[in-house]
Amino acid sequence: MNQADIDRYHHWVRTQPCIHCGGYGPVELAHYSGVSKHWFGHGRGRRVHDLLVTPLCGNRSENRCHPGFDDMSAWGPLAGLEGNKQALRFSAKVAHSELFLVYCVRTLIGAVLAGVLDVRCLFKRELG
Repeated sequence: MNQADIDRYHHWVRTQPCIHCGGYGPVELAHYSGVSKHWFGHGRGRRVHDLLVTPLCGNRSENRCHPGFDDMSAWGPLAGLEGNKQALRFSAKVAHSELFLVYCVRTLIGAVLAGVLDVRCLFKRELG
């Protein structure tokens, strides 16, 4: 996979509706930032691999899904929930991370099905 493949993929992702709310407002490329991000190339000063992106509404949209995923406000407050708040926060973080990763994989599958990415190019070298 070369930079032209990634650029074509990113261009296609930006034309898709927000995967979280379905809105067609301005979307942004949201790089996966969940609990498993280190397995996908994240490190000091590095984001995850450029294939792990999904379209989310940006700051200029009404829903603001991308900022909501970054700070987990899309999940609402934990006030009023009974039990160990730290355990609940961790559980919410894992659920958030899993959903974010599912969104990235769904976006990737959509690009393959639309002919934007050739599946064979995904196996030329490992992620990360």
